[in-house]
Amino acid sequence: MLRVLPWITDGATDFIDNFIEERIKRGLETRVFEYGSGNSTLYFLSRGCSVVSIEHDFEWAEKIESTAIAFNYDKNLTLHKSERPYFKLYRDTGFDITVIDGRDRVKCLQHVLDTISNRDQIIVFDNTERLDYKYKESISLIKQHNLKAVHFEQHQLEEGEKRYTTRNYARDRAYHRHITSIFYLRGMYTTDGKSLLRDSNWD
Repeated sequence: MLRVLPWITDGATDFIDNFIEERIKRGLETRVFEYGSGNSTLYFLSRGCSVVSIEHDFEWAEKIESTAIAFNYDKNLTLHKSERPYFKLYRDTGFDITVIDGRDRVKCLQHVLDTISNRDQIIVFDNTERLDYKYKESISLIKQHNLKAVHFEQHQLEEGEKRYTTRNYARDRAYHRHITSIFYLRGMYTTDGKSLLRDSNWD
């Protein structure tokens, strides 16, 4: 079995891992939609999730697809290769997790929020350290839709032209921020991705 980690912060990965585990304990499948394929695609497949992924880089998509086939994960994967803009390809058929980690992230977030049907799902938005410049328009969407959020910040180390993310970092060498935000419309969660109140429903 292949086990890989998504390229997001460690805290967000732990949150998602526990979110999926809680669903497994309840005998529920986890359905995932992704803007942008990659390690996260393989991670979700390795956790037994069904995944619909949209990818604009056709060569990259084929690598992900071939890896999924090699590990017999392809039966749970629907991978669409599409030129940009691709944000309108999202149609909420009851997804439990939506990941926004591809191109045109503001448009993707807006389309998801405008068309969402399963309001109990979580929305994973990577690189929200860019909210104050590159994704600034997302702030009004977050306020407009009254999104709740847990923001997981992690420092990155820089060595030459490479950046490394690690739990054990030297603070004097942490030049960059990496933040993954998990948004949701209903419920209350701990930072471990578990419901704050057990066996409870929220309006």
